[in-house]
Amino acid sequence: MNHHNKKTNIGLIYEFLSHEVASRMLKNKETKSVFDVIEKYFKNSVLKEELEIFKAISSLKGKEEVVVKKSLKEIAKFAQKINRDRSLKLKTDLIKEIKEKLSDKVFDYKIDNYRLYASIQMFINSAQKGTLKESIDNVNFENEVIKILAENLKEDKKCSKTKVDNFLFISAIDNITESMKSLNESQKSLMLRYLDSISTSSTKKFFGDILNENKNNFGFKTLNEEISKKLIVAKKKFENCLSDDHLEEDQKLRIALEYVELFDEIRGNK
Repeated sequence: MNHHNKKTNIGLIYEFLSHEVASRMLKNKETKSVFDVIEKYFKNSVLKEELEIFKAISSLKGKEEVVVKKSLKEIAKFAQKINRDRSLKLKTDLIKEIKEKLSDKVFDYKIDNYRLYASIQMFINSAQKGTLKESIDNVNFENEVIKILAENLKEDKKCSKTKVDNFLFISAIDNITESMKSLNESQKSLMLRYLDSISTSSTKKFFGDILNENKNNFGFKTLNEEISKKLIVAKKKFENCLSDDHLEEDQKLRIALEYVELFDEIRGNK
């Protein structure tokens, strides 16, 4: 009988850490210790590979069942290549570090997709083993994943309230841990505000605020012609990206960072 343990479920652990970041930000507490843990265990490691499986399966929601089944077969092959012993060792170290450097309460956050994440982890575990029983289990967990994906899609359609995109949130944390060292202070502030906006499902308002804050800080007529032209082009590019519903959030964020950098250049703070 297979048992699920939330503390060894890498999808849940990453979500727990994401919620901890958001909670600390809203309370104006330091977040560096959480980002340090995320960077240490998820940057270029088998845990990141395992997390990619959660992202891939979650993205299958709304796809035709035949597509989902084919995709799960390929994902199972990918899971088999992950070093299971190395993964378990890193998870043990990660759990210990969370308890020692953060808090055991990190594991207490309520996660909306708990059932799906539990099924995905069981699917991964069964795919990594080679016995006949585990192969049968893998089929069962595959069917469970398909069932829960369909249920979640129905719930999303019924829900009128905008829900937080969990992996958009995680992607934002990835962006922050990757780029914090190379950003200037204004850009770092923007990244943290973006993360906060995801946690409150208000990214559209966030981008609009960034556009208006910087646009209103300078009158184009007070600047020389060359700088004015650069600002007009940058403003138009930012406005176009905000009105493009097909543009990915991370692309909009990169354009916002460029926009803020230009204003910092004008201020002489770069």
